[in-house]
Amino acid sequence: AMEETITALKDVARTNSDARVKVAVMKFDSDFEWITPNGPEYLESDFQYENIQAGGLTEIGSALRELNDKLSVKKFMKSAAGSFMPVIIFMSDGLPTDEWERPLREIRSNKWFTRAIKIGFKIYDDDDDSLTREEGVRVLASIVGNSEAVIETKDLDVFARLIKFVSVTSSMVVSQSATSSTAPTGASIIQMAENVPAGAVQHLPASDYNPEPEPSGGDWDDSDW
Repeated sequence: AMEETITALKDVARTNSDARVKVAVMKFDSDFEWITPNGPEYLESDFQYENIQAGGLTEIGSALRELNDKLSVKKFMKSAAGSFMPVIIFMSDGLPTDEWERPLREIRSNKWFTRAIKIGFKIYDDDDDSLTREEGVRVLASIVGNSEAVIETKDLDVFARLIKFVSVTSSMVVSQSATSSTAPTGASIIQMAENVPAGAVQHLPASDYNPEPEPSGGDWDDSDW
């Protein structure tokens, strides 16, 4: 799935002179690790994907805390001030094994995060009961801010097709809009996708998760945030 997605993103960058796509990848299990330790890398020239093996725990709180730290012009976003918003794709096949709600509250104060297009993928299998699946969707919905921005699937072919679609579509639309007033959301990106399986997008009432507050206005430069 990632190989196909990267190929498609490179096509976007080659055919759109305004789009210079940068990619950063973090894996999280019993700890977190940046596959791109020096920050976002130019897709066409620098980025080399490494296959990620599943294992360990699901330290979502640690991942959110680390992401919050790096979403700053002093760190990973130093070349992005005044530029386009980031796209964050958050994928998990498990439930948090650490305290994650406080790190989520903290990262919601980060304007790079709140203004980003955020999409969640919840991967499950037949051994997961309905309550486990619902809780997994609730967690991701709280992170990405909208249950309609979460895709839940056990079909890896569907996953491969949809992660390619949302990655490419998000990259294309953010190259055309840098303001929160005209920017699409993760939910609207998913709505553009064709052949999304019935039930793959959950419509949770707001009381079932903690929706992200609407982003406020302001400049992209976070030096005085």
